[in-house]
Amino acid sequence: MASKNNSKKSTLLVMAAALAVAFLPALAAATEHWVGDASGWTLGLDYAAWAATKQFKVGDTIVFKYSNPKHTVVEVGGADFAACTKPADAAVMRTG
Repeated sequence: MASKNNSKKSTLLVMAAALAVAFLPALAAATEHWVGDASGWTLGLDYAAWAATKQFKVGDTIVFKYSNPKHTVVEVGGADFAACTKPADAAVMRTG
């Protein structure tokens, strides 16, 4: 009787391990999303519509490709974004 229970437990364990291994590539496959796709980060693009066509997952990277030196990206908090202000210590990206 104990042997049957151990056999069932072993079978379940092997099945669970096989399922975990089968799903690992999907979990590890992070995606790099270029904001605006071929247009890049530019004026006049509907970014809400662009984002609605994407499925973002934890681990994905969002790339802001922009024309350097015409544009920069500044990292700000929600309140500064809403007020359209840039704190003196804000990180500024200029590499495009």
